[in-house]
Amino acid sequence: MDHDPYEWVLVVPCTLAPGERAFVMGLGEDRDVKVTVMDRTALDDRLATHSDIERSLSRRSGDGGLLEYAKIMNRERDVLAGGAADLGARVQALGHVVDDLDPNGTVDFAREGDKVIQTPRAKHPRAHQISPITVTISGTAMDAGLAAAVTRSLGFGVAETVELPPDVVTSLTVSGPEWIAQTFTSTAVLWRPISPASETCAAVSVAFLGETAACRRRTRVD
Repeated sequence: MDHDPYEWVLVVPCTLAPGERAFVMGLGEDRDVKVTVMDRTALDDRLATHSDIERSLSRRSGDGGLLEYAKIMNRERDVLAGGAADLGARVQALGHVVDDLDPNGTVDFAREGDKVIQTPRAKHPRAHQISPITVTISGTAMDAGLAAAVTRSLGFGVAETVELPPDVVTSLTVSGPEWIAQTFTSTAVLWRPISPASETCAAVSVAFLGETAACRRRTRVD
């Protein structure tokens, strides 16, 4: 308590005895500080709510849970005896494995022909702050047409598809958690305009303000 905190939370991976709890709570006497104890019971409640964190930890330590992962991986090699219904069950099981990679982010995946599409997805609103993911592109000089397309897209936000061919891209590096971090060479980079966040219409008010008067117009944005 030497730093005179506003709030102090003691986290311990065990259940405190009554005497131990009384001692901890007594540390806040004669001080303007809020004392909270988070012991085994509270931690179990948190893990029950966020079970993916527990699975993520058990996946990295010891043999706990590894047998189940091995079973799921082996099933991917089996014949689809149950047809399309069996395929859905196996994809869902593989999705659970992917979700357990990290408590902050996961990957949604799809197959188009021989291509496997992986789309990173945050698990909570603060994932980009706790576990950020960045993409760095290194390349060589571009011709005038490609340079103009990049300028229109990145510089002015023009909604057009831009593709950097492998002879322009020296490397593409994805930085972040271990499960997603990697570097690609001799690869093409393609970016497209994202779709609108919402397909619904919304009423908005637009005001044009001048030095002496204001004109207000109500319109709808699709």
